[in-house]
Amino acid sequence: GWWRETDLVLEPNGGAGAILDYMRNKELMSKSHCEDRIPKPPKSKVYEIDPTRAATLRGKGYDVTIKDFLTVQPVAIYDKIFMNPPFSRGRDADHVTHALKFLKPGGVLIAVMSAATELSRDGRRVSFRKMTEKNYDRIDNYQRNGMFTDLPPLSFASAGTNVNTVLFAARARRVTS
Repeated sequence: GWWRETDLVLEPNGGAGAILDYMRNKELMSKSHCEDRIPKPPKSKVYEIDPTRAATLRGKGYDVTIKDFLTVQPVAIYDKIFMNPPFSRGRDADHVTHALKFLKPGGVLIAVMSAATELSRDGRRVSFRKMTEKNYDRIDNYQRNGMFTDLPPLSFASAGTNVNTVLFAARARRVTS
C-alpha cells in the first residue's frame, strides 16, 4: 500500500485537500488500493499559504499551519510526503526540493509535477533531476523514466489545469553504518 496507519505524512501544499480527502475516501481507495484491507488515514501535517483554503482544511479536520512551505525549517521526521505543488515558473521543482529535506531515511515522497520537470533543459530543472538521481532512490521498478512516471495528457483538465503532468516518486536513502 501507499502508507501504513502508523506513518507520519506531510502535505506541504494543502490546497483544497484533494490528496488528503482521497486518503480518507474508502470507496476511492478500494478501487485503487492493491490490498484487501484499506489502512486508516495516517496522521498528517498540512501547510497552506492561503488562509481561506486553510480554514476549509481545518473544517475537514486536518492539522493545518498557515505558512509558505518554502519558509518552514526542515526536520526529517516524515515517513511519506504527498504533494501537488504549484507549477508556474518551475516552482514545483523548488517545492519538491525543499520537501525532500523533510523525509526521514527510508521515507517516500510522491508529487504531481509539470512534465517540464522531467523533460526541460533549463538549469533549475536539470539541477533538480541531477540532485534527485544522485541523492535519492526510485521507489519501484515501474518507474521507466528514472523517478518520473508520465500521467495521461490533460489528467487534471477537469480541475482547470491544462498542463501535462508526471508523477515524481523518490525514497530517501537509509543511513548505513
